[in-house]
Amino acid sequence: MLGFSEKHTILKIALVIVLQVILPWAKPLYSQTHFNSQDIQKALYERISSMVGSDAEIAISNVIPSLTFRENGVTYNFDFGNKTLLTGNSIVGVEFRHNGNLLRRIEVPVRVKIYKNVLVAKNTIRKGEEISFENSIIERRELPPNVELSEIEPKLLFNKVARYNIISGSIITTKLLTEPFAIRRGEKVKVVVLNGKISVTTYGTALDDAGCGEKVRIRLDATKATVTGLAAKDGCVIITN
Repeated sequence: MLGFSEKHTILKIALVIVLQVILPWAKPLYSQTHFNSQDIQKALYERISSMVGSDAEIAISNVIPSLTFRENGVTYNFDFGNKTLLTGNSIVGVEFRHNGNLLRRIEVPVRVKIYKNVLVAKNTIRKGEEISFENSIIERRELPPNVELSEIEPKLLFNKVARYNIISGSIITTKLLTEPFAIRRGEKVKVVVLNGKISVTTYGTALDDAGCGEKVRIRLDATKATVTGLAAKDGCVIITN
């Protein structure tokens, strides 16, 4: 007959065996992942800051709750859509996933104001007028939504001409500009007519402003006829038959 100490030892061994069998199955039932709302908001703020730089004001709506998932190892990521630069009002998705499966998505309103030194029209700049320090000035402004940083780089703006009329006080961007005209309306220009290997040179008057490669109408001096050709970089007009 077993003594008390022997029975106690056997019970301890049996308990260890039972725990070894049960615990691997029981552990997933008690595993969970917890996220604090302030930690998520801080991570989102830092992520946006890395995207927009220090010249920005960032406001994040306080709609992110603290969350607990029964699954272990849940992660989250931020979905910025197709935006490469957040400006103005945006919606950022916070997605919580487990093993690649989406468990929950929270949409967070975000307001970002980015301030940059930009080129501004001193007065209305007419179509075809060249951009210079006489008609523009550098000011610190909030970057409008949907304007990329590459569009406001001053060195890319000077010596270009206005594609349209630019209203006084407007921020000047590359979308509003074009290369200087190769030909200006009213100028006398050389016209080169190409027909196979044969070329004929004549002269006429430009009826339009035109950049290099653009179509331009010419009134020929000899016949007074109006023809259309392509403006070349050197200021002549090429007509091909």
